[in-house]
Amino acid sequence: MLAAGPLLIASLTDEPLAVGAAVFVQQLPWLLFALLSGALVDRLDRRAVIVASGIFRAVVRER
Repeated sequence: MLAAGPLLIASLTDEPLAVGAAVFVQQLPWLLFALLSGALVDRLDRRAVIVASGIFRAVVRER
């Protein structure tokens, strides 16, 4: 997936800026959510976060 997006854009256009923008847009959600969630988790109780994430994983995996 990480390689397919930029390769698709490169096959559609000859613009290197478009390929770079595709990579940037592909990584932007990870960058934004990782920074915000990291700041939030640092302020919460570690045990509560671990228990909540374990319950969330169990519910998601069950479906």
